[in-house]
Amino acid sequence: MIGNEALRALLKQLPDWNSANQNAEIEIIGSQNDTIQFLVSGENKLLIEANRRKTKEQLQSEVQVNSALFEAGCHLALPFLQNRNGRQVMISGNWRILIRPFIASAPQFNWLKRTWSSNHAYAAGKALFALHTTSKKIVPKLHTVVPDNHPVSYASSKMENLFANLEANELLSRLCESVNSIKNLLTAKTFAPVLIHGDFHPGNILYDGESVKAIIDFDSNYMYLGPAEIDCAYGALMFAVDWESPQTPSIDKELFLSFLQGYSSSGGHKHPDISYFDLASYLVLLWAMAQEKTGLSKYDLVTTNAINVLAELKQVLS
Repeated sequence: MIGNEALRALLKQLPDWNSANQNAEIEIIGSQNDTIQFLVSGENKLLIEANRRKTKEQLQSEVQVNSALFEAGCHLALPFLQNRNGRQVMISGNWRILIRPFIASAPQFNWLKRTWSSNHAYAAGKALFALHTTSKKIVPKLHTVVPDNHPVSYASSKMENLFANLEANELLSRLCESVNSIKNLLTAKTFAPVLIHGDFHPGNILYDGESVKAIIDFDSNYMYLGPAEIDCAYGALMFAVDWESPQTPSIDKELFLSFLQGYSSSGGHKHPDISYFDLASYLVLLWAMAQEKTGLSKYDLVTTNAINVLAELKQVLS
C-alpha cells in the first residue's frame, strides 16, 4: 500500500501546493485491481489515482486524451495536473500516480440495475454526441496516442483473449459465428473516425440531476479511433438492456429510443447501421462476460442473454 507520506511528497511537487494545504486530509475512496483512489480534502480537493496495473505509457495516453479533449472545448473531462517538472504521470516505488481536480460527484448508477430514467438516457446520448464531435476536431492529435482499430478486428481480438482459456461449446461457437457473419458487411465500409470511449454505460457518467456533469473512465484498454456508430450502439444497449436477470433479458424500448434521440438531437445518427448494432451488442456481451469469471455456466447464461438481446434488438429496430 502506498502511504500518505509518499502521497504528500508528490503533492508538494504541484505548482499550486502551498503551506495552506499542508494539513489536508487524505482518504481512500476506492480500491480495486491494483488501483487505489484517494481524496485529498484541503484548500482545493484533489483526486489521486495510484495504479500498479497499467504501464506508464498507458497512463500517459489517457492523460493526453483527457487533456486534448479539454483543450478542444469538451467540458466533460477534466485534465490531469502537472508537477513542477511538467510531468503528469508521477512515480512512487512501483506505483504510478495521476492527480486531477476532484469532480464533486460519484456515479449514481450501477450498470447491472436499470434504475435510470429516459431523461438520463437522453442526456447521455447528447453527451456522447458532444464527445464524438469534439474528438473529430483533434483526430490527428489523437492518432499518436490512441490505436486506429477496425471494429471487427477489435471485437475479434477481444473474443480471442476472453475465450482463450475456455472450453469450446455450442454457445461460444454461435457467438463467434455471429460476429464472423457481419465481417464482410463492415470490412467494406468506410468511416470518419472519432474517439470511441469503448465503455459508455450509466456507471461511467456523472449526473447533476438529470444533466450530464462529466464522462469518466477514459481507459486506454477500451479507447480507439473508429466509427461513431459503435459507441452509439453500445451506449444505447447499455442503457436499455436489463443485465440484472440474464435468464429473462429485455430491452426497454423507451430508454433505447431516448438515448438515440439524445444523440440525434444535435445532428448525430438517428438510427446507426444495424450491422454496427449487431457488433456492438457483442461488445456489450464481452464486457458483461468479463465480469463473470466463476464458472462456465455463468458464461453460458450471459451468452444466451446476448443472443436473446440481439433477437429482441432487431424487433425493436424493425
